[in-house]
Parts: sequence; C-alpha cells; structure tokens
Amino acid sequence: AEITRFPASSERLSSVALSPDGRSALVGADGAISLWNLATGEEIHRLAGSTGKLLTIAYAADGQSALSAGEDGTILAWNLETGQEKWRRSLAQTDIWTLAFSADGKLALTGGENHNVILWDLATGQELRHFNGHQDAVYATAISPDNTTILTGSADRRGILWDLATG
Repeated sequence: AEITRFPASSERLSSVALSPDGRSALVGADGAISLWNLATGEEIHRLAGSTGKLLTIAYAADGQSALSAGEDGTILAWNLETGQEKWRRSLAQTDIWTLAFSADGKLALTGGENHNVILWDLATGQELRHFNGHQDAVYATAISPDNTTILTGSADRRGILWDLATG
C-alpha cells in the first residue's frame, strides 16, 4: 500500500535515495533536490546548487551527507543536517551517471559518459585515483565493504573488478 506521496514537481523526478535509517529520502528533479522526512511527509531542506539535469544522488552510510551529480559534470557534496553544500567539483563535458560511497563514508566513486571512474576523498573533495579501462559510458559503481576492491559496469558490456589501492 502507498505510504507517502510527495508533492508534484514541475520537472520529472530523475533520482531518489532512501537514508540508511529509512527515516528520510532525497528526491531529485532537474536542478533541485529535496530532503523529506518520511514519517511526517514534510520537506526538511531544499538543496540548491545543481546547475544541470540531475542524474544520480546517494546517501553516505552515516545518513548525514550525500552526493549528487548530473549531466553538467558537476559533483556536489551535501551536509544534510544544514542543507548546505560542502564542496563541488566539475568534470569538463561529461555526464555523471553513478555514485557510490565507501562503507566508512571517507571515499566515493563516480562514473560517467567519459568512460572514466574516479575515486574521491570526501573530506577534501580531491580526486585520488582514476580507473581507466572501459570503452563506453560507466553506469554502475560499487566499493567493497573493506575498501579493497571496486566493481564497475559499463555500456561496453563489461564489468571490471579493480584493486582499489593500485587501480
């Protein structure tokens, strides 16, 4: 049975994510992300700052931060307690299709149209490593719970398991 319905958006809803504790949700439409309290159905924050079409959003394991990214190549890190942007990074001319957090919330992976997978330090927003091996857009990324391997999937019809430390 239906539990909650969110107000209609003037744009299509393009990405959603449930918090790790199941108490809140991120709902993204083109250019806007809302953080909702699932018990009350109230909007907690509107996360402003996206400049292009939103393609993906994800919660960190602690539920206190999130990442969003889209077709303009901009990755945004959010503080969900305040609704404020922590940092932003722009990757020239590439859609970002997928985000994945490490279990400890210290690292993230992005993958996109440029065939590239990038490992990020979430405290600083700095790129740590590039994983190059796909021949087409990367649509899926995952980090193992022990931070030793990553798994990526691409439109090139290949999945690649990588050593996180060496790429």
